[in-house]
Amino acid sequence: MWWLVLVLIWGLSLVLDLNLDVIESKGRILHLFAWIPALALTTIAVLQKRISADPFLGICALDGDLSSFYFFSLLPLVTLTLVGLITFIAGLKKLLCVSSDFGSVFTSAPKLEQFLFRISAFSCCFLIPKIAEEILKMSFSSLAPLLESTWYHENCASLGVPCPLGVSPNEFIEPLIMLLRYVFFIIPSWAPMVWLANGKSLRAWGINSDTNSAGVESSLEDSSLSSSQHSRDESEIHTV
Repeated sequence: MWWLVLVLIWGLSLVLDLNLDVIESKGRILHLFAWIPALALTTIAVLQKRISADPFLGICALDGDLSSFYFFSLLPLVTLTLVGLITFIAGLKKLLCVSSDFGSVFTSAPKLEQFLFRISAFSCCFLIPKIAEEILKMSFSSLAPLLESTWYHENCASLGVPCPLGVSPNEFIEPLIMLLRYVFFIIPSWAPMVWLANGKSLRAWGINSDTNSAGVESSLEDSSLSSSQHSRDESEIHTV
């Protein structure tokens, strides 16, 4: 939802010509817009007992039912993506019109290109892994009965329970596919680094090599100037 909030703020500020003060005055509404849908879906899923535990991450997740997947995961993601893309395209169109009207007088073109690159990278880092994760979830949900049957056939004897009738389907998930699912789950949390990892932040954190090298060079220049001044003073003293 926060990706949608960011895109809405950017797009609507361009399309509706909203200034920063108006956007800041609507901060509480934006926070409610970001949290209430997620809270409502989570509450409904808990009340309907559509929650299960993830065996690898140890966190709560949706159960393997396809109806839960469609209603609580796929439908919100599709709605969020469509609204965000429409707003992004509208804002981009308005921004390109403004830049074309200014023409060569538009001196902020490099900053504009950098901003567009960042918001596009942020959108890709968020949307592509989420879509890939949803595809894998759909695949796992469809395979869940076969996977459970395979597991019961293999572990019924050790658990001391009656083994299922019939032949085991021998359905397994490749470890690489399982790993990709959790990688796609984690990648959207890295998306804010698109905004944080810039020259200004690095200089503020003191880890920008250019700044450090510039500081070293300036200190070397200062030391060389002071040494040359000291040598001139000594020569003048000897002359006197």
